[in-house]
Amino acid sequence: MAEPVVVALDRAQSTLDELDRRCCDAGRSPRLAALAAKLTEIRHAAHQPVGAEPDELDDLLQEAGAMVGALQVGCCAPNRLPLYATLLEQLNVVQRHLTPMH
Repeated sequence: MAEPVVVALDRAQSTLDELDRRCCDAGRSPRLAALAAKLTEIRHAAHQPVGAEPDELDDLLQEAGAMVGALQVGCCAPNRLPLYATLLEQLNVVQRHLTPMH
């Protein structure tokens, strides 16, 4: 796996951890945990010895992006919006490095 991908996934995970720490709505915790699991799936797919299947990885990235969007729209605190933007930016870094351009 390319170093920029590792850095992006690490940054996405630390950003998600920060969101979880700052969230005041316990009901969001399962959705944040589901996003963490999706990031783990992406990391595992990217670590495949022969490389991830581009379509599989693209699907995982789209699912993660949709999860981030749903969480962001439901967020009640504008000061956390930059964290959501960072998450999406890091997913884009992974996408640019691991999936072919269409």
